[in-house]
Amino acid sequence: MVKNGEACIQEWLAFHIHSGVQHFYLHLNIDDEGTAAALDPFWPFRPRYVQAGFVTAEVIQGEGIQGKAYDFCLQKVKQGQLAEWVAFFDVDEYLLGGNHSCSIDYLQHLDDRASSTVNWRTFSHSNNVLQVPPDRLLIEANMYTRADSSEIGMDHHIKSIVNVNRTVSCTHPHFCLYEEGW
Repeated sequence: MVKNGEACIQEWLAFHIHSGVQHFYLHLNIDDEGTAAALDPFWPFRPRYVQAGFVTAEVIQGEGIQGKAYDFCLQKVKQGQLAEWVAFFDVDEYLLGGNHSCSIDYLQHLDDRASSTVNWRTFSHSNNVLQVPPDRLLIEANMYTRADSSEIGMDHHIKSIVNVNRTVSCTHPHFCLYEEGW
């Protein structure tokens, strides 16, 4: 689910394509013309992600519909057998792999699991500025994290990467409902 993501969506897509992600299902909020324009294949000098087959973008409308969009995506991928694994991330969240490849190589070792989760870690600018400078990438500008992440509510979330064949529903990016036995 994407709303107001035009400032970082190009970088986010490029980063994850380079990491091995093969396809993106984006649900654009109906009021979000900026993100849709950033994906428009006719914009000059913009990567043509939709035309190249990396992105399926659909418009969805309403308030508080993020969970419905996650489950809609899961069911669509599951029914069409379009992928084995789906990850639910926002366009300002990056999957960093540590000692493993960020995506495909790692998932190939998870045949005996219904999902994998990754810890959420908050990064920010060194000077606490909310806007990323125009001459810097989001991932480049946000390289500082708290030394102490014990504050309640901060850095205690997880993000889900699910095996679509073992997942019943996913209405929240932090937890899903799995088939019995998984």
